[in-house]
This record gives sequence, structure tokens and C-alpha cells, in this order.
Amino acid sequence: MSIIVVEALQRLDGAGVSKVSKYLETPKSTVHDHLWTLEQLALVVNEDGVYKTGPRFLDRDSATERRRKSSIRDVDQELFERFSR
Repeated sequence: MSIIVVEALQRLDGAGVSKVSKYLETPKSTVHDHLWTLEQLALVVNEDGVYKTGPRFLDRDSATERRRKSSIRDVDQELFERFSR
């Protein structure tokens, strides 16, 4: 789900919780939880209520892409562990 939230932010060119929730047809509380976690991991930034992808997503060279994919897998694993308790 976190990957989907990040992709939504990229497609929407940044958005608040309500807009992402509507776009994904997902409850605001779920979107908020994912955004909060992604923000803690510096994968997204919150600028006055508008979430955008963080600096980890800005550099597009292949080495960064490999690290990013690894980071995303780590985020998904962390989220899975956090929400499966």
C-alpha cells in the first residue's frame, strides 16, 4: 500500500491526505498512517499539509534507483511488521 501512496503523490504532484484518499478510494485514516510512516522514513515530506515525495526520490541515476527499490522493500517490510502486530 505504501508504494501505491507514493505513486499517487507522484501522479498528483503532491497532495493532502483528503486528495490522496479520494484518488485511491481509501479511508483517510489509512492514507494518513502510511504518509506518517513514509515521512518518518524521509520518503515523503509534508509542506503545510501537502505531501510530496522526499529527496530520496529526486535523484534518478541507476545506483539511486537500486537503493530506492531496496528502501521501498524495507519500508514495506517495516509496515507489514508494524501493522501485523
